[in-house]
Amino acid sequence: HEWQHFLDNMPETVTGAQMLDLDRQFALTKNPNSYIAVSWFRQAIRHKYAAATPAIERFLLSVGRMRFINPLYRELAKTPEGRALAESVYAKARPTYHPIAQGSVDRILKDAAKP
Repeated sequence: HEWQHFLDNMPETVTGAQMLDLDRQFALTKNPNSYIAVSWFRQAIRHKYAAATPAIERFLLSVGRMRFINPLYRELAKTPEGRALAESVYAKARPTYHPIAQGSVDRILKDAAKP
């Protein structure tokens, strides 16, 4: 819970160097705990920490629970670059998601495409 709280409340002013230091010190990109991974990946997306991108893609391809995937797709959908990654990953992951999860991610990406 402490890690989630720390990660979920990181300031917007965190630099790329600080993200790298956190990752090197605590191996957050490789953390096997899905709750911590989602919190870290959301920050990685927000702060454009590209080193986490392959792990985010692997995570979205291997996990189908809405509580884990929806926050990441929502975060990715906030920027054009993130939306492009989300759509690319989702095209591969969609067949493995439950129909309810598919509908949820479909809505997230559809809403993000609106002007």
